[in-house]
Amino acid sequence: MQPKDKLREIAMRQSGFFTAAQATEAGYPDSLHVYHTREGHWQKVYRGIYRLADAPTIEHPELVIWSLWSRDREGLPQIVYSRETAEMIFELRPWTAGPLHASVPRSFRKNCAVPEGLILHKENIPAEHVVMFDGFAALKPAASIPAACPASDYDRAIMAGED
Repeated sequence: MQPKDKLREIAMRQSGFFTAAQATEAGYPDSLHVYHTREGHWQKVYRGIYRLADAPTIEHPELVIWSLWSRDREGLPQIVYSRETAEMIFELRPWTAGPLHASVPRSFRKNCAVPEGLILHKENIPAEHVVMFDGFAALKPAASIPAACPASDYDRAIMAGED
């Protein structure tokens, strides 16, 4: 399989997006990443994250972009969209502008600042509470989640209306 086909296969599982590491794994040397961006084959959307120029557009690309941003050293995305963001993904509330809420494992570490518009909550979420989409994961709607994911003290205070 040609590098172009390998990369397309990876990107299409992620709504047309891919990382520089994935492009390298597909067979594109680092030295060609700038070339493909300059020639218009790839669109650079964030540091180390690209989109195939001819991929179909999606309604909320930031969901995939930040999921790819969160990848660990093994290349596995760490973000699971939660709270209000998960409710919007599952159409339990209308989509509104504002920050995206995502949960990451308590062990999550990044050597860069969290992107603007993204709020991370450190909590370990059991895999059975996660739904996978093309390029990102979201917490199942609250009605299907037992008390295995308790709210934090802050969240309990907010829900109770306390200061």
